[in-house]
Amino acid sequence: TQTVKIILVFFSPLYGITTVMSIDADMATATSVQVGVTVQHYAILEGPNLISYIIVQSLVLVFTILIIVDVAWRLRALFAAYREDRVTPSLSSTVLMLIDVTTVAMTIVVVCVRIPNKISSAEQVSSILGSLNSIEWSSSTITVDSKKERFFTSVQRLLALIEDESTVDAFLNVVLVILLIRCIQCTNLHPRLALLTGTVSKAMDDFWHATLLIVMIMGSFAGIGSWRFGSEMEAFATWESTMQTQFFMMLGDFGGVEDWAEEADLAAFVVLYVIVMFLLVLNFLLAIVVEAYLQVRRKIDLAQFEQEFFTDMICVLRYNVLRFRYGWPERRILGLLIDDLKMLNIGFLDLWNTGLFKNQKSLQHFFEYFGRFDFLEPHKITKYGVGEKEDEMKTVVEIEKRVAKLLGMRVPTVREQALMDRPDLSDPDTPISIQRSMTVKPGARPSLWDVTR
Repeated sequence: TQTVKIILVFFSPLYGITTVMSIDADMATATSVQVGVTVQHYAILEGPNLISYIIVQSLVLVFTILIIVDVAWRLRALFAAYREDRVTPSLSSTVLMLIDVTTVAMTIVVVCVRIPNKISSAEQVSSILGSLNSIEWSSSTITVDSKKERFFTSVQRLLALIEDESTVDAFLNVVLVILLIRCIQCTNLHPRLALLTGTVSKAMDDFWHATLLIVMIMGSFAGIGSWRFGSEMEAFATWESTMQTQFFMMLGDFGGVEDWAEEADLAAFVVLYVIVMFLLVLNFLLAIVVEAYLQVRRKIDLAQFEQEFFTDMICVLRYNVLRFRYGWPERRILGLLIDDLKMLNIGFLDLWNTGLFKNQKSLQHFFEYFGRFDFLEPHKITKYGVGEKEDEMKTVVEIEKRVAKLLGMRVPTVREQALMDRPDLSDPDTPISIQRSMTVKPGARPSLWDVTR
């Protein structure tokens, strides 16, 4: 006998877990025996646990329906933007919607497969264990082959259940990883939560080139290490194993080269690798991350409208409630009309004349709601233009006068100063209504601001 295989089946009634243990012993060699052990589990659900599981899976389906509604809403918004302003959807928004659709489809498949399996799991395991228990091993009237056939048939059924469960779990693992990445990406909904995604986005180009640099350096070190020490140490036996050893060394694990200080060549190799990878390259990566983070943080600090996350969420909820209560117009339409007004400060009559509010009481509540935000306070206008510091504005006006005189242009008006952050007319994403309203009329004398822009 060269190979021995022992199969043991255990069942824990307390936890509802069936275990199959396989012990393989290879005695082909005369000096040693190689033994391998494989343990596989299959859990059943019944009673309150099964009810709880079905409730949780039902909530997953509800969550999936919400994702479908969100995707449909975004598709509707994209089609509306394209139909009205010829704004084509960006690549990122298209990819995100495809990811959401794929995730929804995969989640529905997993739930629809697992719920029936878990409902019938107790019955199937009971049938298999009953078949195993009914084998009359001590009977002399039943042949050994018949007993073995019944035993292995039952074990194969149990292993098939375990294999199906493992396949679904692997599929579910992919879904969970996609959902995790999607959840991280969803932190873009608020500037303060978008520190991670914003930093990664800012540093993506530097990360790409740093990755090329790291692969080149590690590959070169791996080639040297496998050539010089491959015949002496298992950690450097192949190029792939050397790359793995170097990766762990970069993380501070020198388990594969514990005695590196005893040989001069190996010591020089390890020290040089640590200096290049740990002291230089890893610090380069840290510098890239810090620089990108500072850029994102600076942008957040300059955003006047940004508030604390939960404060903004409460404001959004309250706004939608008040919008439906008082019949406020759609934000997108109101925003386009406000842009078309080209006014520095917008008052009650300006919005009332738009005809978007059903009555003055509705408009009054609109002003009361938005008037409490500091970043929406009216701009201060001095005789030198828009600004709070009169001395600085006086200097700016003097410089503008001199430059305008040299170029033969006129000085920008206060209204033009208020529009210095207006959209780029050459940008195809700029709505057509804004492009028409901001185009300089033929024959009109351009201002200094139009020329410098």
